[in-house]
Order: sequence, then structure tokens, then C-alpha cells
Amino acid sequence: MNRIPLLFILCFAVILAAETTRVWRQDRFEDFEKGTATNISMRSDGRLLLAPRFRTLNDPLLNYAWALAEDSHGRIYVGGGSPSKVVRLTPDPKNPSAEPKADTIFSGKELEIHALAVDGQDVVYAATSPDPKIYKITPDGNSSVFFEPKAKYVWGLVWDPAGFLYVATGDQGEIFRVDRDGKGKVFYNNEDTHIRSMVLDSRTKSLIVGTEPSGLIMRITPGADGAGKGFVLYQAAKKEVTALAVGDDGSIYAAAVGDKPPRTLPSAPAPAPAPAGVLAAPVFVPGQTNAVMGGTEVYRILPDGSPRRVWFSRDDVVYALALSAAGKPLLGTGNKGRLYQLDTDVLFTNLLKAPASQVTTLLRSSRGVVYVATGNIGKVFELGSQFEKEGSFESEAFDARNFSRWGVLRWENQQPAGSTITLTARSGNVDNPDRNWSPWSQPVRRAIGEASNVPGARFVQWKVVMASSDGRTSPVLDSVEISYMPKNLPPSIDEVEATPGGYRFNAPPPPPANQPQPLTLPALGQPRPVVAVQVVAQFNAPAQMLSQKGAQGVRWAARDDNDDQLVFTLYIKGVNESNWKLLKDKTNDRFYSWDANTFPDGKYMVKVVASDAPSNTEQDALTDEKISTPFEIDNTPPAIVGLKGVREGNRIRVSFRADDAMSVIRRAECSVDGGDWQVVLPQDMLTDSLQEDYNFLTSDLSPGEHTIAVRVADKVDNVQVDKVVVK
Repeated sequence: MNRIPLLFILCFAVILAAETTRVWRQDRFEDFEKGTATNISMRSDGRLLLAPRFRTLNDPLLNYAWALAEDSHGRIYVGGGSPSKVVRLTPDPKNPSAEPKADTIFSGKELEIHALAVDGQDVVYAATSPDPKIYKITPDGNSSVFFEPKAKYVWGLVWDPAGFLYVATGDQGEIFRVDRDGKGKVFYNNEDTHIRSMVLDSRTKSLIVGTEPSGLIMRITPGADGAGKGFVLYQAAKKEVTALAVGDDGSIYAAAVGDKPPRTLPSAPAPAPAPAGVLAAPVFVPGQTNAVMGGTEVYRILPDGSPRRVWFSRDDVVYALALSAAGKPLLGTGNKGRLYQLDTDVLFTNLLKAPASQVTTLLRSSRGVVYVATGNIGKVFELGSQFEKEGSFESEAFDARNFSRWGVLRWENQQPAGSTITLTARSGNVDNPDRNWSPWSQPVRRAIGEASNVPGARFVQWKVVMASSDGRTSPVLDSVEISYMPKNLPPSIDEVEATPGGYRFNAPPPPPANQPQPLTLPALGQPRPVVAVQVVAQFNAPAQMLSQKGAQGVRWAARDDNDDQLVFTLYIKGVNESNWKLLKDKTNDRFYSWDANTFPDGKYMVKVVASDAPSNTEQDALTDEKISTPFEIDNTPPAIVGLKGVREGNRIRVSFRADDAMSVIRRAECSVDGGDWQVVLPQDMLTDSLQEDYNFLTSDLSPGEHTIAVRVADKVDNVQVDKVVVK
């Protein structure tokens, strides 16, 4: 395979930096999640495809449908509340696509039906919650109490081939085994509060259970004495194992939610929690959000016993697990009603969004059809094995930040025979596409790209329509991009500031001529810059300046709303002069210092002119300029006037005046007979004027001649020295 040299890539990036055409590209799951899908699925590798067919099977008139079961005739039973009710759905054998007949076969006084099971004689067993009873419902509709576990909740019912009904309960963490006569006893007792989920592993004839609050995934095997023997397969990082499924290859899938509380020292026993966490509660409040802190993790325990995490979400809470017709794990979630499919251990698909807040339970029937039950509102749906024949997806509205001209719309796709993909676009000048945007453009059908034909505006949005003639295959959309050119806006210089005189910028050496700019890539998994073709170098003034006699500096803040590369030209003139003189031509820096020794003393101003010419054509380039406040250039040291030294006993009184025409006196010092310089203060004790009077006594001196030297500096460090000899 040919490889492009890195140097060529970097050079190419520099070339692109001079272009003004930009590209908005979407090709990741995170991009597509922000859009609106109708009959469209999103894969985690950043691909769109038609969703599986999803039709309403029946409305059982429940607020929440908590449980699904199937009998030997393919009839589906739905349990939920409130109040508790079991509805039987009987399909029409002559017209399987017709809505099945619905019959309410049980109505109870209790709040919810939270678990269902059907035995080999098509007898239905329904567990109510809270304070549960397990009802036996015969095919002719007669019902009676079959078993009453001494528990607060029933979370699951399972019939095994040996003819026992297993009952998973909370709040004592017990599993009961009940024979056909309704006689039951404790089969297994766990230290956890709840046996939160339970399925039968038909290969090993054992139960797979999940607990709360320790988050244990366990295998319970019947012993010779009829009691269950437990073995922990995995302890989840989360506290509550809400759903389980056994894969066709024997893998165990488990969903766990909620952060575990931090460990503390043992204390007095706390009251048993009413139901563990929000998920454990059998009663949801319609219209309210039921959130779980910590998100959800899904694990796969391989047939050899090794575990791995295969899915995670901070927002979606997994309520149900089942296998699709193709044997892939399905995840029913809330509180946005999303249904996910795990394609592999590292790839998943957001299949669809149900028209309800929660997907509460899933059932793969004996015919391979998957039934989906929801909560808030309680309905039953059928998930087909074929694709929808048509679906559409609308992207998020993209903000170009400025008025822009919109160019070619192109995409990458896989389009099998019998399928089609068409794209359209629209634009507007408000962030809500439903408020007076342009109409959708004519369809663009060629993936290589065609003009989008949308009017110039600040915002743009694209829509794809995908279709399949037979529903057996689906087109796949990999990426979409639209080119655009923002209307060029002038740069803006926000502030120009002269720096203190006598200092220069400690600037790094400039890069060699014609050296390509480096291309900085974002970290993997992080959002990419929207403008993939723009590589703009920014320079900021160093925070530290170096002392240099006669140096003067200026710095400025500038920006460009188009993210154009800017170049700056500096001019200078005295405050009383008319013409600007060139100081520095075409610098990319936002600072400049120069040797001001050749400038006469006086007040000056600097004008900074910014141009976006490096990123625009000559006719499109724009400029902005700003003038600094006046500043002083002072190269003349202060004068020392009337320096005198008069003896007063063993000391000498020194007096003089420091006088500067431009700058404030900053300091004065005295040295006796070449000794160290000592700071002296003016008579008013403040060094803050153009003229300062000094009058002070030296320390005790020996008799004889002494040389008194004084040194005065102004604020730009112009220094004057004088001396007087006292005998």
C-alpha cells in the first residue's frame, strides 16, 4: 500500500489554511445522535441504516406493561397495572399481520402484575406486587391464589422442565420453589436484599440470577436435597442487576445499574430499603423521570466463565434483555424508550425509539418474533426481522456563525440493489429550523456530490431519505458533508497598549522561511473541529519582558469571526504630527518592540492595522485598525540641579533638585567616597513628580575631604550622575 509522506500532509495543511471554503462533515455516532430519526437506526461506528419494522401489536390499556409470556399456541400474555391485569393477545392464524384479539383474563385488586410464567398446560401464573400473591389462571379464565411468598416483592417467575415454579423475591433475597400443587419452600436465600432478576439456563438446567445491592450475577443449581447451591459468576461494578439473558452460544448477558454506596464501618442494622433504587420500584409515577445515578453497564460472561463489559451508558437505564431473531442481544431502556442491539462486543446499534418512556420487557417468541412491552404508556409492539421500507433522518442545525454561501452536498454510502438514498438541505437565519427557514431543496441523488441549492444563511440542515424496495436489505449512510464559504467579516482589534519604556519583548526566534505549519490532531474520541480545512496559527505576547535601555513596546488583542489568519502592520507618529510613519510591516505576532533611541523625546501613538489577506483573495480581504493611547518616548536623563554639600558636625548635609522634562523621577541614590549606593527620599517623602527636592544628612564621617556622589533615574531608567567634594 502506498503511503503519503508526513511532510506532504503537513504542506497540504498549510495550503488548505489559505482557502476560505470550509466543510461541515458528520460521520460519527455522536454526530448522528443529535439529529432526529424516523425509522432509522444508528450504529456506534457512525452509520445510518433503515430500522427494523416496528408495529403496534395491541394496546392492553395499561399504564405500565411489566411482563410478557407465551403459551404453546403462540398466544402472548401481558401483565402490568395499575391496577393489576393480565391481557391475552391471540393472533389471527389466517392473517398474522392483523391486530390480535385482546382478552382480559385476570383483574386483581393489587397494584401491579410484575412477573408472568406459563406452564406446559398453558396455565398462566401471575405475581402481583407489592405484598405479592401468585395467581393461577387456567385457559378458561378461572383464577385462584396459587402461592403466597412471605416477601414484599416478586421480581421473576420461571418454570423448569422438572415441573417446579421458581419465584424470585425481595426484600429478603429469597428464591422459592413451588410444586404443581402450590406447595413451596425456600430454595435459595441470598444475603442481598433482592433477587432482582432471574432466567433459566436451559443448557445446564440452572437458574441465573442477579441481586441488589451487591450487584452479584450468580448461577443457582439444584442440589440433591432440593436446595439451591449458589456460585457467583461475577460481581458487577453497579449495585443492581436489572436484567439477564442467556445467549444461543451459552454466554450470559447481564445489565446492572446504579452506583454502589461507599463502604462504611459496621453499624446498627438499617431498615430494609423500600424497593432497591428507582429501578427496583414496581410502581413508576407517570410523567416523571426515573433516573439512576451512575448509568448502566452490560456484561457478557463467556461460556468459559470469563466476564467483560460490552456496553455502557450514562443516560440510558436498561430494564430488559432478550435475544433478537438473529440471536443478538437486545437492550430495552428508559427513560427515552430506546431499543439497542449489541452487534458484537464492541459494536452496537441504536435500533429505534419506542413511543413511550420505558421499554420495560422483551420476549423472543417460539416463532422468533420479538415482542416489546413499554411503560408510560403500556403498549405491546412487534419487532420485525425485516427493515422498514422507508425512513428519514434530519441532522442537527449547523451554525456557521456567520452568513454563508452553501455549496456541494456529498456523502459516502453502501447502496445494495433495490435500495435508494436521497439527500436534501435547507437553510435559515434562526437556530430553530421550524421558524421560517427555506423549503427543503430538490433531492440530491448522486453521492459524488451536487450543488445543495439552498440560499445563503447562517444555519444549515440536511435530511436523508432511505428506502428499500423489499425490506430485506438496507442502504447504509457512512458520512455526509456540505461545503460552505462564510461571508468575509472584517477583523477586529479590541485593544492596543503601549508597554513600559525601557523593556523589550523576549520573543522566540521566528521559524525558518517556508517551514510548513504543523497539523495538530484532536485526541481520539474527542470532537473534531468543524472546519477541517482550516489550520490557523495564533501568536500571543510573551508575559515577560527584558530590560533594555531605550526600548519601547506595544501589544494588541485582535480576533476574526471567520477564524481567518491575520497579518498586522504598525505605524507611529507624534501626537502633534499629521502623517503616520511605517514602524513594522506584516507581522503575524500580536506584539512588537523596537529601539526608540533614535526618536526625539515626546508623546507618540501607534496605529495597528489588521488584515485578513492571508485567508482571502485580494478583492475580498478586509482590514481594521486601532490607535493606542499616547505614550512617552524619553531618552534624556533627568538633570541634577544645585548639588551642594555642607558640613554639620561629623555629618554632611546634601541638597539638590532632580528635574526631568518628560518622565517622573523614579529613584535617587547617594554614595560617599565610592561606597555602596543608598536610596534617598525627597523632602515630601514621595517619588512621584517631574521635579523632586532632596535634603538629607549623611552618616557620621571622619574629618577631612569626602566625595559625595548622587544618582537619579526616571521611570524609563534614564540615569544622571553628579558629585560634590566637601573638605
